[in-house]
This record gives sequence, structure tokens and C-alpha cells, in this order.
Amino acid sequence: MEPKVVLFLGIIPNLLFVKASFLGGTISWRVIPHHNTIQFICRTTYEKSTGPCGNPCLSSHIGKTKPSSIFDNIFWQYDNGTITDTKNNLNYILTTVSNNPSYEQGENKFLMPLSNVSRFTLRLNNISWISTGTANVPVSVTLKITVNTYIRNDTNMPNASPISALPPYIGIQHSCHTVIKIPVIDPDDDRIGCRWAKSKECDQACTDDTTC
Repeated sequence: MEPKVVLFLGIIPNLLFVKASFLGGTISWRVIPHHNTIQFICRTTYEKSTGPCGNPCLSSHIGKTKPSSIFDNIFWQYDNGTITDTKNNLNYILTTVSNNPSYEQGENKFLMPLSNVSRFTLRLNNISWISTGTANVPVSVTLKITVNTYIRNDTNMPNASPISALPPYIGIQHSCHTVIKIPVIDPDDDRIGCRWAKSKECDQACTDDTTC
């Protein structure tokens, strides 16, 4: 059993460069041995009608993909330290639409070939967000996951990531003590911890204040 950490980014920003309100996302991965591939599952949430679902985003669109020229050109990047490549855009299959609170959420699955590089990073770079402070100063953020597909000693199988079922929207009342429960599981039964992301991990879009 090994420790794993799920980071929690605690802001609700606006995605400027695509004029979309990005509310957050999760990504998990696992190796499919017989196919020599890694499967990624990415879930992202936007303010309703500003994401890949399009405008208007309706409940009748659930289960469908609506390719958008905006999201066609935003890619996850693969980086093993020496090679950087673009992989898969942000279009998704719509899974949830809500009017109050207003959001849309979708899921995208994609595959990458399993290589001899067991450790690498998959990330979205330079996402332009607006901070929630009064200064309203544009900042950029990085959303990323570190992949390590080494063969485990305890299972003799490739390592897999934790899976988080974070709700699309969490409302917190101002000046009140709030406990946020984040359901997570791990296919390898590793010990899982959750913590706030540090500013260097979200490219200055959040603070190092852990007293929120």
C-alpha cells in the first residue's frame, strides 16, 4: 500500500481565452494491459452554455457530443521531460445540465499508447482565469496529472490513479464552518489523502492559504 494525494483547487474562475466560465475538472487514468494503452477519463464543468455543449445547452443534449471550433483547438499536453506533444481536445459527451445552480458537465475518454516511459505528466497549460479578488487581475493556471505506470510489487500489475467523484458544484456559505466531503477510491487500495493545491501547482490561480 502506497500513499496517493488528490489535489483540490478551491476557486471558481472564468476561462477568458475561450469566453467560457470553467468551474473545474478531474482526470484519472488506468493501464489496459492487453491493448498496451493508457485510458484517461476527464470530467470538466463549465457554467451552463459556455462549455463544449454550446449555447444553448439543453437537457436534450445529454449523451451527445457537439464539436466546437473553440474547444477543438484546446489540447491536453503530454510531457515526459524531453518530449512535449498535444493529445486530444476538450470536447466531451454531456452528462449533466443544471439550471440552479447553472452548470454543465461532460466526460471525455481517450487512449494513449503505453511506452517505456513509465512516468510523465498530462496537463493543460496557460489557461487564462480571472481571480475572484477585487483586483480582477487575469492569471493563468495549469491543470495537470502525473502518470506513473510502473509495475507494482504487491499486485504485479501497472499502477493506477485514484478516482474522485467530486460534485460539479459545491456551495459554501460565507463565514460559516464547512466540511467538504470528497469521495475518492483507489483501484490499488492505496492510502489516499486530499489537500488544497499550492499556488505553484495551479500557476498562481490560488493561494497557499490552508485555513479556508
